[in-house]
Amino acid sequence: MRRLGSSSSGVATRGTSDVDTGLETLEALHRLGAGRLPPTLVDEMAHVQGRARERLARSRDHVVIAVAGGTGSGKSSLVNALVGEEVSAPGVRRPTTDHAVAVTVGEDDRVAALLDWLQVFERRSVPDGRGRSDLDGAVLLDLPDMDSVVQDHWAVAERLIERCDLLLWVVDPLKYAHALAHEGYFARLAHHAEVLMVALNHADRLTPSDRDACLEHLRELLGRQGLQAVELLATDAVGGEGVSRLAERIAARVRERRAPLERLRADVTELISRSAACLPDPERLELDGERLVTAQRQAVNEAELLAGAAGAYRQAGMRAVASPLKRLLGALFSGLRGRPAVTAVATSALPRPKVAEPLLRDGLLQAIEPAAARLPEPAAERLRSLAVTAAVPRAGELRGRLGELAWSPRPRLWWRGVGALRGA
Repeated sequence: MRRLGSSSSGVATRGTSDVDTGLETLEALHRLGAGRLPPTLVDEMAHVQGRARERLARSRDHVVIAVAGGTGSGKSSLVNALVGEEVSAPGVRRPTTDHAVAVTVGEDDRVAALLDWLQVFERRSVPDGRGRSDLDGAVLLDLPDMDSVVQDHWAVAERLIERCDLLLWVVDPLKYAHALAHEGYFARLAHHAEVLMVALNHADRLTPSDRDACLEHLRELLGRQGLQAVELLATDAVGGEGVSRLAERIAARVRERRAPLERLRADVTELISRSAACLPDPERLELDGERLVTAQRQAVNEAELLAGAAGAYRQAGMRAVASPLKRLLGALFSGLRGRPAVTAVATSALPRPKVAEPLLRDGLLQAIEPAAARLPEPAAERLRSLAVTAAVPRAGELRGRLGELAWSPRPRLWWRGVGALRGA
C-alpha cells in the first residue's frame, strides 16, 4: 500500500513555513484582539486557530474537497464522473442527500484519522490505477443538499464547508441565482476565491447561447460578492462535458497540496478584514483637546492660583511703594523672620498649589469619549480604563510643574521710583 507522504514530503516541507506564518498571524491577531474587539470575533479567531491546527495535524498529504449544492444540482453524479466510478448514489435512488459521503482517491491509512475528525462515516475508496489516478490524495465530500428543509442537513453541510480545504459549489441552470447561495454562503466567502470553484452543471440542457448567458450572469453575481476571480466552469455530469477540465483543475490543486494552506490564509485574511471593519479610521480617533485643557485647569484650580498670584503682586507692590516708615517696619519684621519682605508678603497671599485627581480623571474620560464612542465596546472600555489609570501619574506631573514655578513676584524698577518720590 503506497503512502502519499513518500511522494509529497517535499511539498509538505516547503509549506511548513507558510503554515507556521499563518498560525502565528492568527495567534497574534487573537492576542491583540482580546479586550479590544467584539468577544464573538475574538472567540472565532480562537476557533479558527484551533481548527487549523487540528486539520493540519491530521494530514497535509490530502486535500478535502466539499461538493455542495441544492437539490437536483447533480452533486453526486458529478462526484461519480470526477472519479470515474459510481461511488455516490445519485438521482432517483437518493433524491436528497441526508448525510455526507466521503470518496477517497488513492490509499493511505492516515485518511481515516482525517475522516474521523471530519465526522464523515460513510466512506468510499477508489484505489490507485482505477478511475482518475491524477486525483490521488483527493477526499471528495458529497454534502447534504443546501436547500434541504431538514435542519440537520444544514448543520452537517455548514460544518464540513467550514472544515474543507477546497469548496466546489454545483449549481443548476434553473436555480443558479438562488439567494440562498449568493446571499447566504457566497457573501461570506469573499476572501476565499482561491479555495472556491463553481460548476454550472446540467449544461447540456442549455443551448450554447443560453449557456454563455448563464455563465455571464453567474459571473456577474459572483463579482457582486467579491468573487470575480473564482474558477467557473460549465459541466454535464452525465454526458461528460466539462468534467475532464474540472477534474484537471482539481487535480492541479491536489498535486500542489497547498489547498489546506490556502484555506488557512483565506480564513486569516477574512478575520483581518472583519477586525479592520470594526475599527474606525485612525484620523477620526481624536481627543477633545479643549476639554482636556479645561479639565487640567479645573484640577489645579487655575482661577484661584491666578487670583492668589495677582494678590501677591499687589501686596508686594503696595509694600514697595509704601512710605519709608512702613517699609522700615516691614523690613525689620521680615528680618526677624529670616526672609525678604517682598517674598514674605507674596508667599502669604498665595494659595498652596494642589491637584484635584477626581476632576482630572473625569476630564480625561470626557476628553477620550469622542474616540471611545467610535470603537468596539471592548476597545472603548479599555480606553476608558487607561484614561482612569493615567489620571494619577498626570496629577503627579502637574504637581511637579506647579512646584517648579516661581510664584513670588519680581520687584519692579518703577516701584523704587514711586517709593523714592513718596519719601522725598
